[in-house]
Amino acid sequence: MVAQQNEFETIVSTTVIESLLNTLIETGGVSLCLAADNARPEPIVLMEQHQGQTLVMDLSSIDYLLHRLQGGAEFYLRGQAQGKVVQTPLLQLTETRQTGGRFLCCSDYPLSLEVLQRRESFRAELRMGMVVQAGLHAGDAEVEGELRDLSQDGCQLELPLAASGLLAEAANPLKLTFTFPDGTYFEVLGAARHQKTDAERHLLRVGFSFVECSAEQERQIWYFVCEIEREAARYKKEEQGERQPSPLFALPGKRSGAGELLGRRDVKRYATPMARRLVKVAAYLDAQLLSLQQGSDIDGRQLSRYADRILDLHEEDREALLFASRCLSPEPLIVRHGIAVAIHLLDFVGASMPRELRKAIVASGLIHDLGRR
Repeated sequence: MVAQQNEFETIVSTTVIESLLNTLIETGGVSLCLAADNARPEPIVLMEQHQGQTLVMDLSSIDYLLHRLQGGAEFYLRGQAQGKVVQTPLLQLTETRQTGGRFLCCSDYPLSLEVLQRRESFRAELRMGMVVQAGLHAGDAEVEGELRDLSQDGCQLELPLAASGLLAEAANPLKLTFTFPDGTYFEVLGAARHQKTDAERHLLRVGFSFVECSAEQERQIWYFVCEIEREAARYKKEEQGERQPSPLFALPGKRSGAGELLGRRDVKRYATPMARRLVKVAAYLDAQLLSLQQGSDIDGRQLSRYADRILDLHEEDREALLFASRCLSPEPLIVRHGIAVAIHLLDFVGASMPRELRKAIVASGLIHDLGRR
């Protein structure tokens, strides 16, 4: 059974709901959004479904929100499945348990799902005042412009007219780069599909479709689409003051807390997407080193979280993680060494040991040299 609602369709078939949720579990890329304050989408792991009863999630990455969620705060899940944008109705937590430093939570089971059937129509447009720098690269040639809209399948760039020559001579695909106001940097391959000239403004609008995207790149693109959509919504008069700003469009000097620490790390200096995913681990070790020098103890809770993160990354793409351990040159030597030792020890012991023992090995590797400074 399917009921129309705006651009989305409401799915109530239990078989279809089960199939879509299974895809979300298998592919990852699920975000949790608090309903009360239109907060930013937070990445989580959807682990299991028990049809008609519960969803099981790992919320270790957002443990700072657990007190609100346990207090009854409503939320919804959003992600991609089978070429569709999928969103649950409002849910609430029903149970939380801590296992080996991880927070496994159960919620209501959705009786329906909202599905956007045509993913290419889900296009986030940048409004005036939202500036994302874009680069078009072909060999040694480079043209700079701006991102105008973004979807899961492609984007539209605004480029100087000089780009027409580069597009005519270059072979597809081309490297596209995006730099958001907060410093977030992203690369992807794109094939030019159409172009339109704006003679009055001396600009060229070029549409690209993304090609050869990895699972990690698809997750990042999905996050960017959601954040652009959320930031653009703040410009609507009826919603001004109701939505929190997107962190992607915050200037580095305006960020605080952990974001401020990461803001001092230029992600463009990390050679691979996997290396960029290790930046938070590096930031933790760097901050922990300073804390130890000031007489504080190891933050075991965060150490547990980042050990789990390395285990998950190893399971996701072993070769990419091993290579990334050699791509952390912007970090202090002691931080690079700790991460490399942890990753190579994990790879050495393999999957034969229980996860908790492998996690202890990773945690030990991360901090084994911190006391030397």
